[in-house]
Amino acid sequence: MTDTPAALRFTEKMTGWFHLGATSFETGLVDGKADASPLTFVLTIDIPDVDAAIADPSLPAPLHGYVEAPAISPDRIDVPSGTFRLMVPEPDQVQASTMRYSMELVTTDGRRLQFDGHKNLHHDSILKMWPATTTLYVTISESGIEIGRGIIIIKPLDFARQLRTMRVTGVRGRRRRIATLAAFGRGFFGRLTPLYAGELATAARFAPDATPPDGRRATRLPVGAACWCDASGAWLDGTSVGPDAWLKLTRYQGGTRGPLLLAAGFAMEAHSFATPTISTTLAEYAFEHGYDVWLFDYRASIALPTATSAFTIDEVAMADWPAAVAEVRGRTGAETVQVLGHCVGSLSILMAVLGGLEGVRSIVCSQFTVHPATSRLNRTKNALHVGDAMRWLHLRTVAPNAKPTFTNKLLDRALVVLPVPKGERCGRPVCRWLNAIFGLTHAHGQLNDATHESFDEAFGYANVKGLRHLSRISRGGAAVDAAGKDVYLPNVDRLAMPILFVQGARNHIFRPAGTARTVAWLSEANDPSLYETLLLPEYAHLDAMVGKDAPTDVFPGIFAHLDRFNEGAGSDRSATV
Repeated sequence: MTDTPAALRFTEKMTGWFHLGATSFETGLVDGKADASPLTFVLTIDIPDVDAAIADPSLPAPLHGYVEAPAISPDRIDVPSGTFRLMVPEPDQVQASTMRYSMELVTTDGRRLQFDGHKNLHHDSILKMWPATTTLYVTISESGIEIGRGIIIIKPLDFARQLRTMRVTGVRGRRRRIATLAAFGRGFFGRLTPLYAGELATAARFAPDATPPDGRRATRLPVGAACWCDASGAWLDGTSVGPDAWLKLTRYQGGTRGPLLLAAGFAMEAHSFATPTISTTLAEYAFEHGYDVWLFDYRASIALPTATSAFTIDEVAMADWPAAVAEVRGRTGAETVQVLGHCVGSLSILMAVLGGLEGVRSIVCSQFTVHPATSRLNRTKNALHVGDAMRWLHLRTVAPNAKPTFTNKLLDRALVVLPVPKGERCGRPVCRWLNAIFGLTHAHGQLNDATHESFDEAFGYANVKGLRHLSRISRGGAAVDAAGKDVYLPNVDRLAMPILFVQGARNHIFRPAGTARTVAWLSEANDPSLYETLLLPEYAHLDAMVGKDAPTDVFPGIFAHLDRFNEGAGSDRSATV
């Protein structure tokens, strides 16, 4: 005989306010309270298989009961059927789920209405767990037309009564029933803990066999044609790089516009612009708009063995960029190229051109300019010469990883105390490591969950020598060489070319004031009409390139600039790398 699954039944009461005609939940609450228009429900929820619900809390569970809403009916409104879902993932948000109630309402005079309610569960302070799990946002509709909204809550006394109504069936014996209740509680609160007490959830976060959900779709890019540069300076075709590789180019030829080189930030790889966790990646957008796209991995890229070596940003500017631009021009026959650089990719291309690089006709600089203005946390780290301390400790590299080593767990505990921008505290260790090493790279509200989950693999080694150079630049608020000499900025005339500066208004690593200073400096020395700024009010740093809404909020502005400066590109000599 097949064992009957353990089932759970409980009764829940919620009360609050509702207003006919309200188009927002807050209005429904305020106007409902002012007009003395209460809303109450008493529902009995049946979870038919507790083990299945623990494994997948989004499974529907049947419910029935009644609603009291005098604004709709003077009598109790029957709830003959409906469904309850304990936790439904919200992939368009970071670490977020909803608790959902959906049910039919039948009044004594035969009217049929639809009740939809949700509780918002997302990463926040542990103090917010109780209001989040006990506040229901309600919408009531009739014949498919919304008639009002409201907000109802579980009062503490009603919650205590709810706990006393919990009954387990399908198993024999008091111990098994108690064990079933305990397992259900552990399953539910085990999923809440990473959201509301993520800093305390070390065991789950560092589980060595943890496999984060992957929301990636199939890419719309063809197989890229790649080449890499060895220690002798020779370029070799192939995706797999040798042990002496220090540069890599990956080409997606979408048309005759360009060539366009895309360079990522420090301790990343250029493929981050092509990872399909959003509707359209930056590389796909460029390819589908007819660009000859070249992903450029310079020596700091985690796709190259040089990521763990010691180097300065001078070497990226004076060696990496010239070699890559020359190779692209040679392979395509183009007289000039266009460039989009993010973070250190942006700073280094500006330094490269100031240092004498030719063959670039327009640039998109994302976030990091030659006059950086940084956050208080970064200013403190710079003032304390943290980079020098790392050198004294004989550290060559640092890496924001989540491997479950004793050292990582210990450091992760320590990083909890570091300040983060308001509303951005996160349960994932990679975000705390990023905040500690670079500063927080994103506004969580601009990411979807798949992109956020991908950060564990998106970031890798950051060499301390390079970090010390970046710290020197940040401390002085101007691009200098690794020795502190002013060798770049005197050549401001070399940047007399079209440049678009992309700046997140909420960027806590490189603040808008730095971009404004660079634009003013360029405009004073050269034709001001060459320079534009794309200010993004709700964006921070990396999210401008990989945010869920970047394809509509950011990319059109970038490519409006690039499109204007496609005149004069040379003809293509080869269709493949």
